Order: sequence, then structure tokens, then C-alpha cells
Amino acid sequence: MDDGFPIVVVLGLAVFGMIWVGTEAGDGFNLGGSDAESMILLSENPGTIGQSNEDFRTTKFGSFTVGEARGNVQAYTAEDFRLSNGLFSGDKITVNYDATQPGQGQVSFEVLGREAKGEIFVKVNGNQVFSAATVSGATPEINISKRHFKNGENKVVIGTTQPNPLKKAVYSIEDIEVTVEDRKFHDYTGYFQMYQHELDSFRPSNLTFQVPLDQSVPQKPLEIQINNQEIFNQKLGRSTQQVTVTPQNADLSTGYNTIKFSTDGESYYRIQNAELQTRYSVNVKPAQTNFEFNLDEETLNYAQRDNTKEELRFQYQKTTTAEPIQLQINNQYQQIKPENGFNTVEINSDALQRENTLTLNSNQTFTVDDMQIISEKEE
Repeated sequence: MDDGFPIVVVLGLAVFGMIWVGTEAGDGFNLGGSDAESMILLSENPGTIGQSNEDFRTTKFGSFTVGEARGNVQAYTAEDFRLSNGLFSGDKITVNYDATQPGQGQVSFEVLGREAKGEIFVKVNGNQVFSAATVSGATPEINISKRHFKNGENKVVIGTTQPNPLKKAVYSIEDIEVTVEDRKFHDYTGYFQMYQHELDSFRPSNLTFQVPLDQSVPQKPLEIQINNQEIFNQKLGRSTQQVTVTPQNADLSTGYNTIKFSTDGESYYRIQNAELQTRYSVNVKPAQTNFEFNLDEETLNYAQRDNTKEELRFQYQKTTTAEPIQLQINNQYQQIKPENGFNTVEINSDALQRENTLTLNSNQTFTVDDMQIISEKEE
């Protein structure tokens, strides 16, 4: 018995010593020693880096009717067109409209530019209702008396004259629309523009409008589509409506996007004050953040071996327009352009030291989560 006691003490000290050495190994996540398949050198959740504010731009669609009733029916609409008239060729807009009980009509467009002399004209069923030489930036709204329309087929022509037979007259126009006040089943189609910087930093936006229920017949749901994607389909029971619009549910893209209000059966909706408030982020403070991390000798040796590779891994989400990010580890720099979602960036192990600083710099605001520097054995 007396001889066994020292043995127990020695064994206990040996086990305790192993535990003490393991906990005092130093910095870094070295759970397997030099035989580990990988080591985590840094683990952080920075969150939002930088500072941004919200801005917005409002597109107004105005008031209109949808369904079977008297209202302004869109007979034609186009983003742009090039009117021309030459000796042997020319291009004009011809609109064929089948009217039920037509009232007055309207033609509107914006002039972007013109070449040579000539006038833009509008004819309805062969009768000229407008002719004028217009300049760039002009936005004529041409009212057409109901006496020029008839029940049944009507033809509206938009073209240009050619005063000089040897020189072609050309007008470039955009946002062209021909409407006729009529009684029939009709939808409403409008257009709105999106800019790249808005899409890059888009925030959920609101389409708002009012429907006076005492002036509507909501027998069937009102449907709203943007770029052929349904964003709203309800039989309305209250007058004020707000619909959330995102690049995902509306398939938004740069340039012109299409919005359509429609219904079925004998339903009729009077839409008032329809507008889209496009919300997006703008950067107000450049992003910069530092992370300090230390490595023990064994972890540093592991990372600098020839059979390991080192990567920075993180989840990224841009808040404002994407800009390059300057990544610095100690005295080594590289520029990265991450995509929304999970990203990996290869790190040069020669940059690593016992005491390290990781710096991120950018002119944008962004969010980083689950950020790790990992060293792992290559296959």
C-alpha cells in the first residue's frame, strides 16, 4: 500500500500536465495539432461595414379605369420610334383601333431629335389633325375630337413630311402613346424606368393607389403585373392599397419596365393616384474595419507548409452600389469583388505572422457574416 501511493501521484501529475500544456498552446483553433485536416485561424461576424442612407424616386401613373366601362383605352404604346420620310423609303406608325362608342382621343410623345427639315403629322381616318415642326425636348399632347372617330375600325397614322425630295426627314421620338376614350373592356399598361444604381442598392419599394369602392364594381379580382410577373391579385374590400415591389417578384431590369392593371368579367375599377416609390441606398461613409488575430508557433507553421492552402471565407451582401474591396493582411494587399452570397478568397500564407491584422476598405456599404480564415491540407 505504501509503495503504491507515489505511483498514483505521479500519474495524476502527468495527466494534469498534459491538460495544462494543451490549454496553454496559444492562439488559433488548433484542435488536432500538425496532423489536423484544417485549422481555423480567424473567426468573426462583422455585420454591416460602412454607413448608408435611403433615397427614393417617385414614378406617377396617375388615375385611370380598368374593366368594362367608359374610360381611356390605350390603342398604342411604345418606348421609342424613328419616324422618317425619304424619296424611296420611310417609316411611320400606323395604329388600327376597333372602337365601340369612341369619344375624344389623344396622341403624346417626346421628341429626342430630328434630322433635316420636315414636320410631324397625325392623321385619323385620312384626316390630318396635327402638323408641326418640333424641336428636341418637345412633348406635344395632341387632342383629337370625337368627330374624327367612328364606331368600328379606325386608323391613326403618325409620320413626317418631306419638304426636300432629295433629303430624308427623320424624327426620333420616345414614350409614344395613343389613347381613345371609349366604352369597352380595357386594361391599363404603363412604363417606368429603372437605373443601374437603383437596382444595385434596391430596397423593398411600394406601389400605392386608391380605389373608390362606390365608383367601382369589384366582381372579379384586380390583377397587377410587372414585366409579366403577378404582384397583386385581390378582390378589393378597402380603398387604399399598398403593394411591395422587389427586383425578385417583379423581375426588374435596367431601362423600361412594364406595369399592367387588369380584371375579368363585368368588373370595373377606378384607380386613382397610382405611383411607385423606388427606394434605394446611397453610401454616406466609406467602409473600413480591422481585425487582429494571433497565431501560436505550431498553427503558423501549419499554415506555412507547402501542402496547405489558406482561404478567407465569408457571406457577403451589398447594401449600396457594389465597389471593389481592398483586402489587407499585414503588409500584403489584394482587391476583391465579392458576389452576394458565399465567397472564398485565396490568402498568401507568407503574409501571416504571429501577430496579424486583417483590414477591409471600400467606398460601398456592405454586410459580412461568418467570416473565417481557414488553413487546410490540399488533396
